[in-house]
Amino acid sequence: MRLLRLLPLLSLLPLLLYSSCGTKRQTDSNADDPIATISAAEKVMQQLEVNRFTAEWMDARASLDLDSPEMSVGGTAYIRMQKDKKIWMSVKKFGFEAARALITPDSFFVINRLTNEYTAEPLGYVEEKYKIPARFDLLQEIILGNPIFLDRNLELNNDEDTYRLSGNSGRWASDYYINAETFKLNSMRLKERAENRVLNVFMDDYELTENGQSFADKRAVEIESTETGLAKITLDFSKLTFNEEVSMPFVVPRKFDRGK
Repeated sequence: MRLLRLLPLLSLLPLLLYSSCGTKRQTDSNADDPIATISAAEKVMQQLEVNRFTAEWMDARASLDLDSPEMSVGGTAYIRMQKDKKIWMSVKKFGFEAARALITPDSFFVINRLTNEYTAEPLGYVEEKYKIPARFDLLQEIILGNPIFLDRNLELNNDEDTYRLSGNSGRWASDYYINAETFKLNSMRLKERAENRVLNVFMDDYELTENGQSFADKRAVEIESTETGLAKITLDFSKLTFNEEVSMPFVVPRKFDRGK
């Protein structure tokens, strides 16, 4: 029942990949197309930065579905965030809380009410157990719907109404599909080639929020590896509040055992 115990973590999207490796700048593979140049690629990335969603606080509700080789489950996710400090989540089914999670820049905690267990570990535990480097700031960016650039040496190609940024740094392969009119991110794919681990994130139904920024209300996240198979998470946000302080209660019941 490992997946069930870590459901809130998976629902918050896995504690993502990180890379600091650099690569040599690639040459333009389509000199006849003025858009398909490295300099143009940088301009598209700059536009994505302009559209980057920011908020000091977030309070959200979303319908959630998780489908994996181990289990399929649906429910309602309540997600709260304080920028750069805390991410909190509660997953409910038929009005009853199944699990609760709290993630900080150096630790994560999970309460599983279905098994009467809790997890309390440093983020390094994720790296050690699942061989996936973990960083709080990258998880935060995924929740907000922002692109994650493991490598800025990207090539740009355009196909009708879509820009495609792609990179291959040796260790990582990445693809980003962007609406050519709005410069909003449609999807991104990050792959650690040697380990054959893949993360796909799809975003849709952008709406203007109360703070004047666009937020993707619909998300689909696919996580695939040799160890876990394919897990798919879908989120459909129905309530969003930003920049209003919210509480993030987290108390482990006395009779709960620490999960292994």
